[in-house]
Amino acid sequence: MPRQQSLPSRERGVVLAVALILLLVITLIGVASFQTTGLEEQMAANSQFNSMAFQASDTAIEEALDDLAYLDDAYVAGDQGTAWPTKTITTPGAQISALATAEFVELTKNVVENNSASSVSIDGASYAFYNYEVHGTATVPNSGTTNTNVQGAYVMGPGPEDPTKYGRIADRP
Repeated sequence: MPRQQSLPSRERGVVLAVALILLLVITLIGVASFQTTGLEEQMAANSQFNSMAFQASDTAIEEALDDLAYLDDAYVAGDQGTAWPTKTITTPGAQISALATAEFVELTKNVVENNSASSVSIDGASYAFYNYEVHGTATVPNSGTTNTNVQGAYVMGPGPEDPTKYGRIADRP
């Protein structure tokens, strides 16, 4: 009867060492994949917070431009050299704090659109273009994400009786 040969004791130790090394490599790969997944999740959350802040600051600008009384306050502040008014915007659900600041920039008799200057006069009444720069700022709580958008806009309205009111605020004496 043939005799079975057993592995020498030294070879049994090598098999154990190789198995332990493979186990260590597999464990390291698993830990690295968990860390990568956590990082990707954090990056996705940051992207979502940035998007929420951008949309909220843009909404603040739109709400400021829709409020003519607020824009009139900005015109008066620019005319009198006082602080620019701010408008706090409430966002339902998300609790994002958003505010808009409108700065009156200049009053012009005409505006240039499509490389053509146009002025408006209706039934002999003079109209003017009130130019504003509106800043919208939003902050997402517990994330440290803040976004500020700036948009220029002009609103057509009745021209002032005082012709010295035309021009840029910065250029006035």
